Amino acid sequence: MRSASNYLLGTHDFRNLCKMDVGNGVTKFIRNIMNIEFNVHDKKNIDIDEYTVYEVTITGQAFLWHQIRCIMGILFLIGQRKEKPEVILELLDVTNNPRKPEYHMASEIPLNLYECMYENEDIDWQYDDKVVSIVIENLTKKYTIGSIQTAMIKSMITDLKSLSKITPSVCSSHFLLQGVKPKVYTPVMKRQKCVVNFHVNWCEPCHILIPKPQELVGDKDVDLELHAELVHTFEVKAVPAVLTVKDGLVIDANTLEKLLENLTRQLDIEVMRSASNYLLGTHDFRNLCKMDVGNGVTKFIRNIMNIEFNVHDKKNIDIDEYTVYEVTITGQAFLWHQIRCIMGILFLIGQRKEKPEVILELLDVTNNPRKPEYHMASEIPLNLYECMYENEDIDWQYDDKVVSIVIENLTKKYTIGSIQTAMIKSMITDLKSLSKITPSVCSSHFLLQGVKPKVYTPVMKRQKCESLENKIKHFTKRKRIPNKDAE
Repeated sequence: MRSASNYLLGTHDFRNLCKMDVGNGVTKFIRNIMNIEFNVHDKKNIDIDEYTVYEVTITGQAFLWHQIRCIMGILFLIGQRKEKPEVILELLDVTNNPRKPEYHMASEIPLNLYECMYENEDIDWQYDDKVVSIVIENLTKKYTIGSIQTAMIKSMITDLKSLSKITPSVCSSHFLLQGVKPKVYTPVMKRQKCVVNFHVNWCEPCHILIPKPQELVGDKDVDLELHAELVHTFEVKAVPAVLTVKDGLVIDANTLEKLLENLTRQLDIEVMRSASNYLLGTHDFRNLCKMDVGNGVTKFIRNIMNIEFNVHDKKNIDIDEYTVYEVTITGQAFLWHQIRCIMGILFLIGQRKEKPEVILELLDVTNNPRKPEYHMASEIPLNLYECMYENEDIDWQYDDKVVSIVIENLTKKYTIGSIQTAMIKSMITDLKSLSKITPSVCSSHFLLQGVKPKVYTPVMKRQKCESLENKIKHFTKRKRIPNKDAE
């Protein structure tokens, strides 16, 4: 891909590497590309593997949004060895190839207009520190959620690959090319075009905005009320829509442009690790659970055997505010909300808002029979990783084909997610260099649910709910749970 990109350097007519949006007045496609670089996004990652994210930086003049997506679509095909590098020369030869062949543009998700340069270098850009700080906070939220999700998905893929004898052959860039992928690949320069109208009869704009079938050459007219299955097949998000389709390939679809947004101060992991030791052993976890007495949950004695805090990516040699940790809790008979409550308290400890000893107070149900109000942690990072059974001789059966399909679906999610988080991380870094205000919010702030108060109130001084005993009496009286005394 790096070698092939050299053919793009210089001034060319990029009509075959653009969306020829003549209807909106775009009629000139002469553009100049001065430089193209391929670099590993995370310089701290010392090992290159299938999870490595690369960033391609293209420097040029007067770019069109879809031009970059078309260029990357062709470079992906070259990188997948489906096309030879010389296909770029053929596409740039508009004398011999005046008609653009159909091929998929790359997804818009990884595309970022990184920097604009002007002839007048003395421009004094003004930035509102408060606004920049708010943008950084919003991006940090997106980055926090995205990095955790991709870390979890990566673990799932690794585990599933160890179970299956079939190695998925799909490349991650497969998911960055839009449209339906044909079973048999047709070289770009040998493809033909076909126009498809997607509409519904009751849609007035469909009759006004889309050309009549007879005005189009080799077209198809599709009523989505009669062919609803094609909505998913061709990813039609709105009508009216005109797609260029051939051999299952889709070009120039009506798509909604997606916006990206997503860490700052670090959690004190060592304090969290130390505090977690108070949770080990058998305790009454009523104050660290959702007391769902109305649904029959009246006992909260649980045993936690081990808690570990580890960096998720062992290859990452530097620890910073972007590092993802995984907390592994081993115990018996967990409740879904129990882990979320435990992590909610540990986050507050890691943010230095609570002392580690708050856990001892919450576990002391004699002196503190009523649970104080606090936010549970988000459910997004929570993963029931493994279940163990007394009979260790259980022979688990896996269908290799099904496992392979699951790996492919997870790989798609990981590809999109890792690229989004990589881009957002770059945005945050750049924005921080513009602002004099350092955002004080910690990334774990976005993993705690509920409205965040301006003034923090210690957990044990907050309003408390009814005690477990009173809740049992209440729901017994309403006959929602059995009356054991009557029995």
